[in-house]
Amino acid sequence: MSWSPAIAIVAYLSLRFVVLKGISNFNEILPINNSIVNSQNYIQQFATAVMIAGKYLYLLIIPYPLSFDYSYNTFPVVNFSEIKALLSLTVYVFLLIMAIKGFKSRSRFSFGIFYFLLTMSIVSNVFFLIESVMAERFTYLPSLGICIALTSVLFTLFKVSNVVREKIDINKIIATNRIFFGLILIVFVVYSGMTVARNAKWKTI
Repeated sequence: MSWSPAIAIVAYLSLRFVVLKGISNFNEILPINNSIVNSQNYIQQFATAVMIAGKYLYLLIIPYPLSFDYSYNTFPVVNFSEIKALLSLTVYVFLLIMAIKGFKSRSRFSFGIFYFLLTMSIVSNVFFLIESVMAERFTYLPSLGICIALTSVLFTLFKVSNVVREKIDINKIIATNRIFFGLILIVFVVYSGMTVARNAKWKTI
């Protein structure tokens, strides 16, 4: 795993902190934009942020329904007594443990999860609050990590050969991995249908 991205992230955040005298330059984050600021203590803030992080992960797997606006009170402040927050925390801890286990072997799954967690951390409200409680556009970079991790899992599950050769026979690869490519086709058709159906919501009346 290359350390270059990590070094770049640390350098960027350090420079940002020095220039803005903090992580952000917002004098005041309004509850109408980020309901987490209404938290009574750090536990509530953390639990709510973790619950929303779980929502991000859910939408990356099942992107429906989507929304252009997650402002005021879309996500009420919660504690870890809320099952969604507890479940989200469990999933993220599990992913982190699995990523750490695969770190030494430089597994693609581990790289994908670490990439997802690092790029997600700066917009998740977990480590510091930002101006927005949630926005689907924030998952633009993190989604790449999930794609890498899921592809790695599918390759392992269906025993797909990923050996790079000088000459690649596409027909042979498809013929020897029919179940895998059949699954990919089903996912492609279903998600394409969901995208087309969703387009009607953005149609100008």
